[in-house]
This record gives sequence, structure tokens and C-alpha cells, in this order.
Amino acid sequence: MKPRFLEYPIWLWELGKPEDMELLDQMKKITVDIEETLEVKNTRQRFARFLI
Repeated sequence: MKPRFLEYPIWLWELGKPEDMELLDQMKKITVDIEETLEVKNTRQRFARFLI
């Protein structure tokens, strides 16, 4: 079975060059409902800020 790669292009959005944006059009996009885990995610992010 071929490995599956998931990419999250946040740094491309934040730090990419205009010509890098063409890559976004080539990506297969999916959405994931995180409503059930959003509170845990937000709590963890707030805690992580104290560790930095």
C-alpha cells in the first residue's frame, strides 16, 4: 500500500511567494470537522504559549 501524505500549507500562506500560490491550485483539498475536539485544541494551544 502506498503511503498517504497530508499537507497543511499554513507556512505557504504566511511566508510563501506569489508564485508559490500556484501550488494551492494543484492540491487536492479536503475539510475535516474538528468541532468535537476544538475546545481541547484551543486549551492545548493556550498552554503551549506558556512553554515557549
